[in-house]
Amino acid sequence: MTMAGGLPAVWSGLLALPFVVTGSYVAVFQTQYPIADGQATAPPVAGVILAAFGLFVFGLGLYVQYVTAPSAPTVRQGERVVDERVPALRNALSKAFASFPVLGVGIYLLYFTELQYVYPIVALAAGLYLFSTGCYTFWQNTLTKYYVTNRRVLVEYRFISLVRNEVPHAKVRGVEERRTFWGSMLGIGYVVVRSGHGSGLAVSIGGIYDSDEFADTIRAQLGSHTNEATDSVETDAIPVRS
Repeated sequence: MTMAGGLPAVWSGLLALPFVVTGSYVAVFQTQYPIADGQATAPPVAGVILAAFGLFVFGLGLYVQYVTAPSAPTVRQGERVVDERVPALRNALSKAFASFPVLGVGIYLLYFTELQYVYPIVALAAGLYLFSTGCYTFWQNTLTKYYVTNRRVLVEYRFISLVRNEVPHAKVRGVEERRTFWGSMLGIGYVVVRSGHGSGLAVSIGGIYDSDEFADTIRAQLGSHTNEATDSVETDAIPVRS
């Protein structure tokens, strides 16, 4: 069985644990063991929803790791994989973990202040949005893989269905590198391999570490492909006798 890299099941379990614990407390134990004297009491159904959300996150992590991991591409005769990469995982994980302080603020406003419910609800909604987008990006990155072979550049993504895009070296017309300000701070960059101008076929390689090194690997293979093509033409040429 092929498993996704980055241990999505383990990280999803760690991310889901606070929701399961908090949800169980709200649903069962908040009236018996209050955190503070005279604290507000959340509806037990809210705890059930929180716990169910945590279990859903963990279940998706298991699904991502054991069911939908992308398989290695089928190489053709004489083809070999030169380099392979996955998008940055730590960046996505840090976004998911950064949601916990925001969620903590929402819980504090709910249980330890007498502010109107709109304030803790806004904080909790913002934290859940940050958490959800971070988890989704992490899962997406673990299911995405970029390959450079001696004949083509391809990207493969598998979740519900398989998406594969490739550009043969013979059709590549440009290799573009991009880095945002934050990407430069984190060492993350983007590479776009284009087969032509306008709406021509392209492979977008997003959010990888050492993107300049990966782009140089692609350029080196383009040069090798050109040399191989030239050698082939010279070998196949018929000598002209005077």
